[in-house]
Amino acid sequence: MAATHLSLFDLSRYAHGALGFFAFSLAPVALIATKGGKLHRISGLVYAAGMGTVALSAGALSAWRAIDRGLPGNFGDQFLFCLSLFSFYLIWAGVRAKVLKNQRGTVLDRALYACLVLLVTVMIGWGLWNYLHGGQIFGIILAAFGATAASLAYGEWRRIWQVRQGPRSWLRHHISGMIGSYIAACTAFSAQQLGDYIHSPVIQWLWPAAIGLPLSAYFIRKYVKSPTPRSIVTQ
Repeated sequence: MAATHLSLFDLSRYAHGALGFFAFSLAPVALIATKGGKLHRISGLVYAAGMGTVALSAGALSAWRAIDRGLPGNFGDQFLFCLSLFSFYLIWAGVRAKVLKNQRGTVLDRALYACLVLLVTVMIGWGLWNYLHGGQIFGIILAAFGATAASLAYGEWRRIWQVRQGPRSWLRHHISGMIGSYIAACTAFSAQQLGDYIHSPVIQWLWPAAIGLPLSAYFIRKYVKSPTPRSIVTQ
């Protein structure tokens, strides 16, 4: 039997997939565990570390593939690169909301926020340009994700500079960031792996958001908006 030689890119991709599967499996644990309890804290922390690494490695792999194909690569490479950066920021935002709570953001928070604003501009502008000038339907989807990122940027501006924030606002940002990162990760997985099973490109790219956004709204209503919010174990 002939030996199979794996390239460095393939090995990196397999490692990325294995870590992604591990992080994926922890998200439901953090969701169902008592909020603020030990299991929630540990599973959430490991999820954030694992998925943050997955998001950065996804961006690196997308850039690697684009370079290999010849810059700027195809639109799929560009889309996944933007989505990976967006996913990383969502994780960052969710973690920092928990760490800072009702404190103003640091210089690092503000620097990454500036990167988010730049990413929003690229996602909306590049998406619309590809749709209007290239007839690329995925351009609309990228622009839609950019609009979602713009909404996040507005919330992050309020969180980092503590503009009109209530005592439980940090919890809203924490829930939105953590669940949002899971939505972005599921979207990337669906785009890469489920094309043979989901034949509509729009459904393939948007079903995670269709499920995840109502779920996020449910937890925000349950723990943040309710006049008598469910108890959360405090530290």
